[in-house]
Amino acid sequence: MKKGEYGHIEYYKKRMLFISMIFIVLIAVLSTAVLLVFKTRNNALILLPIILVLPFARFFVNYLIVRQAKAWTMSHEIYEEVQTYLKGKIDVTAAYDVTVFSKEGVTFLDFIFIYGDIVCGLRSGNKGKFSDRDMEKYIEKLLRVDGYKMKVYVYDELHKLTEAFDKRYESIKNENKANVKRQEKVKDSILNIGV
Repeated sequence: MKKGEYGHIEYYKKRMLFISMIFIVLIAVLSTAVLLVFKTRNNALILLPIILVLPFARFFVNYLIVRQAKAWTMSHEIYEEVQTYLKGKIDVTAAYDVTVFSKEGVTFLDFIFIYGDIVCGLRSGNKGKFSDRDMEKYIEKLLRVDGYKMKVYVYDELHKLTEAFDKRYESIKNENKANVKRQEKVKDSILNIGV
């Protein structure tokens, strides 16, 4: 499952936990084997399980980061509602289960729509340390660094997002500003901010 698909966070979380458990088992088996075979820890082979602690920590930290997303992952009903909403809008680029990392912490967006020069996102869960306005500024800044001048809007309710997006959609459609290839690149840029 790729970044930006619905259910990615759940898949990623399970994958990180599975890999972490494999490392724990490897570390335990190798440590026990070295101790049983050589009857001492004073052996160079004991370094192998010690070195495996580093990749274990990397995967386990990723698991811990996305574990908190469970409460923020949008329900399947909202996903279906969004899919229905997007049916007539074939030139809109969408991404789901979006994570955003910053020095202040991690925040999750249920989904984003990209059309023309706007990005609209829904953040229905716990906002963490970011206000919606701070999130908008942060994503705009990161996109500007990648060479995209976009206006970002973050909403906390689906109906507010769809109303605002409909107004902007018609305006952009009339000006013929939509460029699906560019929108895909903007989506990739946003998805690179997180896991």
